[in-house]
Amino acid sequence: QTHNKQQQQQQSKVKLLFDPVEPVMVGPIKVQGLFESRQVEVSEEFGTFMAGRVLNSRRILESLSKDAEDGGELYNFLRRQLPYPVPEFILSAAVRAIA
Repeated sequence: QTHNKQQQQQQSKVKLLFDPVEPVMVGPIKVQGLFESRQVEVSEEFGTFMAGRVLNSRRILESLSKDAEDGGELYNFLRRQLPYPVPEFILSAAVRAIA
């Protein structure tokens, strides 16, 4: 129950960042998502954060190399790109080395 409440609070905080996209008047107060209302000011910092902590090459490779033995995306990509005579055990070893 405590975990659900914390999860709901986190979801509410994220929602406040982006919703509403367009300004809405609530009585005399203009309400707009925090990110949207300050987008020009924070977009470069947000992009740096996303590139460094969310979409960095290590995380992408980890995601692609999951389940290498079960036909993970990276393994399948390498199988399509490399000449077919390359043995499967070499491809699997390459995927494991990257991960």
